[in-house]
Amino acid sequence: MPQLPLHSAHHYPGLMRRWRAVARLHGLILRRYFVENGFNHYWLETRRKKVGEPSFYLSAGIHGDEAGATEGAIAWAEENGSLLEQANWTIFPCLNPFGLTNNLRVNAEGRDLNRECHNPEVPMIRAWQNLLTGRKYDLAMCLHEDYDAQGFYIYELAERPLSLSMELLAAARRFLPADVRRKIDDRPFRARGFMQRHFLDPSLPDGPESIYLGKNHASVCLTLETPSEFDLDRRIRTQVQLIRKSCDWIRRNS
Repeated sequence: MPQLPLHSAHHYPGLMRRWRAVARLHGLILRRYFVENGFNHYWLETRRKKVGEPSFYLSAGIHGDEAGATEGAIAWAEENGSLLEQANWTIFPCLNPFGLTNNLRVNAEGRDLNRECHNPEVPMIRAWQNLLTGRKYDLAMCLHEDYDAQGFYIYELAERPLSLSMELLAAARRFLPADVRRKIDDRPFRARGFMQRHFLDPSLPDGPESIYLGKNHASVCLTLETPSEFDLDRRIRTQVQLIRKSCDWIRRNS
């Protein structure tokens, strides 16, 4: 399958060069945790744990055709080095580099990895799960995009309803409108632009990344979705704003 090295939003080596620069500047360790189909998979973590400071999980690119998410994550990191230095971080810059390079939702085996996060029989997922063993986060953020979206929207998964999503909606509207659909992925959205769910909801599927994290590792999980058919720069700026405001909320309320 042809690669797209001239399309910078899908140029995985260029993305990782930017993350290496961020790691050098702000005291993060960048390591390889998996190799598949010629692609090195990387993660970053805080070099020295900051006792008493919040812990954050950030990921992007589990769907390779959602380049606004991977670009949003690195743009945020390049602009917010002080928070990278002040808090504790686990970052997965691109969970599906094959998909990103080839502009595909799935990996090389045709798997939608965001339906397999509970499944250690998938080698990459097993490596990812092993890295997370014993780790706990105040907030997990999973960055996504949606081909059908009419604006940005948020899935909030927490132990109790929070004011967080309402604050995010207000902050991000300077870049994009909120999605006004009443049903997204066959689920009713009773509020415009976000859905709140509880970790113990028996109807939650097992496979998505945010649900696996919520059941095993994080107090609050956000899936942040921008509309992939909108202007790329506006999508990136929206992702940056959503990450920034999410971290601010946790720091104020932890």
